Amino acid sequence: IGIDVEDTVTKEYIIENNGQVIEIKEYETIGSGYGRYSARFTYNELEYFLIGTMKQEEFDFLIKNLIILQK
Repeated sequence: IGIDVEDTVTKEYIIENNGQVIEIKEYETIGSGYGRYSARFTYNELEYFLIGTMKQEEFDFLIKNLIILQK
């Protein structure tokens, strides 16, 4: 599953993990009972994306528990 330009963003928020700011977007899903989320952050001059379809609590748990080494 990819994120298309046409996908409707329903919510945006930030999670900070070990000093790293991670931008989260929730996308509209119809009838699945789950949300679709993307996370974006830059680390060591590289851009990272994580995408998942799950409950918000599960996605946030994954993001908060990423191991991000300090520079």
